[in-house]
Amino acid sequence: MTRRIIGGPAGTSSAPATQNNSAYVLIAETMPTAGTINPFSGMTNPVMIDGTTVVDFTNISQSYRDLRIVFDSMGHNTNNGSGYRIMMTLNNDTNTSRYYTRVENRETTWNTDNTNYFYFGYMYRPENTTWTGTGEIYIPGYSKTRGGWNQRTFWGFWSHMNQSAYLITYKFDYYNSADADKAITRITFRNESDVAYRLRSKISLYGIGAV
Repeated sequence: MTRRIIGGPAGTSSAPATQNNSAYVLIAETMPTAGTINPFSGMTNPVMIDGTTVVDFTNISQSYRDLRIVFDSMGHNTNNGSGYRIMMTLNNDTNTSRYYTRVENRETTWNTDNTNYFYFGYMYRPENTTWTGTGEIYIPGYSKTRGGWNQRTFWGFWSHMNQSAYLITYKFDYYNSADADKAITRITFRNESDVAYRLRSKISLYGIGAV
């Protein structure tokens, strides 16, 4: 916590106001055991073990302005060398006309439009490829409505721990519905073809700034 002076004419201080200006506050993270609680947010941490197919962050704290999602050592546990994308929904909405994903790296671009998920980084089985994936997603203003604009845009990046891979950038549009105007209280992750996560995959949520 920090304290700063706000309000009043230049050169004049007024009553101090307290604001949480911490760069990042961990508000939830995947854990290997069920029922653990984050002490800062009161959120229940989702379970992540070898074989987990769905990671569901529910009752997301609305005490912060922006949201940062960090992915570490991400892999799947299906015995092959194929890559499968992470799929993400907001507020349990799987309507097929609202999710738009734009992707670019040094070598190629691709997109998915009018789908029922956002699509994020490809995961591989570490035992088959010797690498895992890491990345971040940043959602500004997640705890606020959009003022009737019916559209929400945010972005992220992904990288494989592989010397031949380039950084991959992502742009996400949640669009064309009043649902996009709502604050985000739930984020759910699952994978293409219903493959499961590999041991040591980790997803963490950080709140940024005061509302």
